[in-house]
Amino acid sequence: MHKWILLVVFAALALGSVLYLTQGSEEHGLESLENGELRQTERVPDDPKANLRGLGGGGTDQAGGSSTGSSGPGKATRSALGIKLTAATAGGDFHVLLQEPKNSTPVEGMRVYLLDRDRLGPDEWRLAGSNMRDLRKLIKYRGVMQESDVEGGAYFERALDGAIWAEGAGWQGFFDWIGPTESPLVLPLSPHSELEVLALDKDGVPMRGVPMAVLSKKPGHWVAFIKRSTLGTGLAQFSGVSAFSARATKDVPLVVGFHFPHQPRVWHEIDPEWLPEDPIEMRVPPHAPLTIRVLDGEGNPVEGSFMMGVGMPVEEQGKRVTPIVSRRCSKGEASFAMIGKGASLRVQLTGHPELKDLVVDLLGPANGEEDAVREIPWFEKRLRVIGQLRGPGGIIANRQVRASWGTGRSSRSVPITTDAQGNFSVTMDGLIGGNLHLMVRATDNDAPSEGHVVLPQSFPNGEWDAGLVPMKGQPLFAEGRVLDLSRQPIDRAMVRVEKWMLGTPPGRGKKSGGDSQDGEKQKSKGATGRSKEGLKRGQKKGYEKRGYWGLAGNMIAMTNEQGRFKIYGKAHSKKLRLSVSRRGYLPQSIEEVQAGMPPWYFNMEPGEQANVGRTKTTEEDG
Repeated sequence: MHKWILLVVFAALALGSVLYLTQGSEEHGLESLENGELRQTERVPDDPKANLRGLGGGGTDQAGGSSTGSSGPGKATRSALGIKLTAATAGGDFHVLLQEPKNSTPVEGMRVYLLDRDRLGPDEWRLAGSNMRDLRKLIKYRGVMQESDVEGGAYFERALDGAIWAEGAGWQGFFDWIGPTESPLVLPLSPHSELEVLALDKDGVPMRGVPMAVLSKKPGHWVAFIKRSTLGTGLAQFSGVSAFSARATKDVPLVVGFHFPHQPRVWHEIDPEWLPEDPIEMRVPPHAPLTIRVLDGEGNPVEGSFMMGVGMPVEEQGKRVTPIVSRRCSKGEASFAMIGKGASLRVQLTGHPELKDLVVDLLGPANGEEDAVREIPWFEKRLRVIGQLRGPGGIIANRQVRASWGTGRSSRSVPITTDAQGNFSVTMDGLIGGNLHLMVRATDNDAPSEGHVVLPQSFPNGEWDAGLVPMKGQPLFAEGRVLDLSRQPIDRAMVRVEKWMLGTPPGRGKKSGGDSQDGEKQKSKGATGRSKEGLKRGQKKGYEKRGYWGLAGNMIAMTNEQGRFKIYGKAHSKKLRLSVSRRGYLPQSIEEVQAGMPPWYFNMEPGEQANVGRTKTTEEDG
């Protein structure tokens, strides 16, 4: 009897233990071994809203299995036939956090896509990895989407190998990983840098081939940074716009607009750091094709190649213009597919070998005018100087000459050649200045010479005859030969006359107190730390300043096939040297060179040496 009583008591105790443990597992959780991993399971609340962090709803995953818990949240899914999203929910323990990079402010409303790469085929990710655009499409097409909440959070099921793409609210971010990753994951964000613009006609139909540009809008002067044309869908896509954020200011904003001449201007101001996610829709202004024909003084098409640029007036009539569109012309005309109707145009004609540059203003196609044609007369010749060169030995015939004119940054120079009678012709453009300088190049047998022509105030009929121009020859400074160690001539070797210059070569070394000082200034300031009196004593003993060898004027020559060279010019320094260099050989130099010395001979050794003529201290400089 007592045995049965004990059995009943033990059975009741066992049943009570089971009930207690079951209740505890619902409230506090049990440790269980799942797939070889010890995990803590939690009870899903009966009310799904108690565990929501995003949009509510239920569903099944892509593989067809049920979502976590019969009453728990479902998962957003995508089918293999296209995007198929159920209501996004907060299911999952992988926390993605989206914050602005500078101030860590949560970013709400971003669309966050997570792709579990284990669900891809063996080559899908690799094949899509050629550019970011393809990766982005793959992640959005095959992944799961959540929208970030007010705390900048999005929640997913963990993926061992995964990738995330996020976009929206003016930001974008990408991150991929292999193996376990931390949670919460702070996704690196950058400003959305792709801009899309949709060009529509007056009826709202997308237009193909419309030129567009991202521009800096300055008063009267628009500078294009990125140029695109619309595709068949009417879209023009601009990537990398955020790189121009430094160009956008309150007074000079960044805009996107149509890049062909039209009035009034049609544009849309943009913030390169906060680009819109949706395409900007812009209506293309009325336009028509325009052909511009350029005629000479007799009404015939201008022959020869030249450039035609079409822009819009921003200054006084006749001023140069920054073209919006340009064409190279070879038959006296150019056609432009899109020109705004009724627009005021400024046309610039340049680059003709004989005609003077021309800028004219004209009107674009009128309303109702299609395939418009405009004509421009162009016959004014460039200013031309003719004459005959005579040197110390007589007429300078069949020689190469360098002609230069202008002043400062506006100076120009062109090569010309005299004929058998020494006649020359120079066609000039730009700012003429008061003088024309002529420099005759040296040959193996003839010395160089130079002269100048004083130009008149006006050129009747665009041409002026300078008559006989005397040229002054330059004296021979040095001559010789350059050979290798086997006594074979070396051609195309560079021979230079160099002078010793105090200080530091331009662009080398650190500057102290502004620009590098010349020898006299350094002497007065005692740059070596010695007193002026001590410096003078040191100079008397042979001390000299730090310096370098620099080219003495234009005293330079190249050896011919026999390795011979001649250098012309006057000596203008007591300390000169003759140096020779050629790729594949060690450079050589001879110091204490003066004019009138016997011919020089160099025997060059094979090898290479860098930094020829670098800054150094003379041997006497203690």
